[in-house]
Amino acid sequence: MSLEAIDSKLAELRSTLENNSRLLPDLVPHWSDAPDIIDDLVRTLFCQARAWLEELHRGSQDIFQAIQCVLDAFVDFQRDRVVQVPNLRDLQRVCETFFQCLKDISEQFLFVHTNRITGLICALSNTEEAVFSDWWNSVIATTQQFIRCTLIYEEQPGPIIMNGRIIKGKVRWLIGSQLDEKIKELKGQISVLHEEHINSMMQGIHIDHQGTFSLVNSEVNFEVNQEVYAKFNNCKIKTFRRNFSIRENTNLTDEKFAVVFRTNIVWNDKELEVSVISLPVCRAIHGGQAPYCDGRIMWDYAFADKNRSAFVVPEEVCWIDFANALSRMWTSWVGCPLNDQHLAYFYDIIFDERSNGDVIETRPVSWKQITRSCLKGTSFEFWFWFYRTMSVTKNHFRSHWQNDYVYGFIHEDFAHALLESLPIGTFLLRFPNSACGMILIDVVLENSQVSSLGPFYNFFPSFDEFINSFADLKFLFPNIPKTIAFPTSALNDTK
Repeated sequence: MSLEAIDSKLAELRSTLENNSRLLPDLVPHWSDAPDIIDDLVRTLFCQARAWLEELHRGSQDIFQAIQCVLDAFVDFQRDRVVQVPNLRDLQRVCETFFQCLKDISEQFLFVHTNRITGLICALSNTEEAVFSDWWNSVIATTQQFIRCTLIYEEQPGPIIMNGRIIKGKVRWLIGSQLDEKIKELKGQISVLHEEHINSMMQGIHIDHQGTFSLVNSEVNFEVNQEVYAKFNNCKIKTFRRNFSIRENTNLTDEKFAVVFRTNIVWNDKELEVSVISLPVCRAIHGGQAPYCDGRIMWDYAFADKNRSAFVVPEEVCWIDFANALSRMWTSWVGCPLNDQHLAYFYDIIFDERSNGDVIETRPVSWKQITRSCLKGTSFEFWFWFYRTMSVTKNHFRSHWQNDYVYGFIHEDFAHALLESLPIGTFLLRFPNSACGMILIDVVLENSQVSSLGPFYNFFPSFDEFINSFADLKFLFPNIPKTIAFPTSALNDTK
């Protein structure tokens, strides 16, 4: 449901609240009347009050579920999934309006109870008092749930944690401005918990929030500036404690954790512990494990089910889903998506076959297949090759990729076939699947012979000047002058 639709539902709820707030005081004088002496007009008013109270209960449940779906979609958005999410400022406005409605609904139930007209409302409308109590308790429970679920991660922590590395993040309380004037005095506590502890936490089991890691600067204050939020920018891992069981046949980098932010507030004289769990993170002991950790998180972000146990993911997925996940990750790193030709190339080297673009979308691909099995004729896995290729593109020729100056993912014989009938000096740039994080230059030489130069990984002092250092390169495929696609610094200065 869109925010516009929720706004419409809220307007209906507000209207019912206002109508009932005008009606209920008129019923109070009859609190001591026996049901059998009340005339038909007053009986109708009591039945109307009952109907409106039920409508308020039912409407509040529907709106709560709709807002919960929007909050879930926001988390999916943070997972790089293709979803539409509203501006957080608009979402905060809707949450604040609904929270005020919940308080007003609860006050109406309290008014009915305090003025002793519950019995008459139920008797005249043939409703059991237990049903009325259930509605009221449901509204109170919904209010408490809403307080908890509106504390969200606006900025998720990074996907990799390491000893000594700063953990950064930002939580936002979408209804914080309506909670209490003392909100500025609230403090939040950060802990990093293993997935085993996250599961217990999700099941309502009390856990030791000291966590798996000893942290420095783990306490932060809430701030108020048109929004209520808490940022942690200087939290560090000090020591690691293995206070969880180790699954068989599991690498240390397969273990996942979460950064938990929690605080305590008093609401209606009841203390509530409110916490928010981050998306999963992986622990790396050294920088060389970053590719594997990033891959583990990519797989989790892309394929985790909504109501899973922490942090269970399928071991294999359909090719088309995996291909789309690769494209989204490439887009977030490089700035534009992969096309069908690129993805078909990945299909070919993973499954060691030539599909000619005719891929089987439902064909399963597994996590072990891309991270444990080496590509044919190499000593490295697909994921490591893809990650290094993505890194070198981002760091050295991102703009060239965005301008389609790097052909990239194409088989050698296909590349040579494209070039062999073109003028001498025509060239294209592609990524070899026999080397990680490198680029090859295929160029037409004399007698229409196509030769491969490289692979290269050092592009000093710049990628443009690196390409211009080859005198044999004249035209970028299909016919772009080299100096147009790769202007040197001197040319740029002249311009």
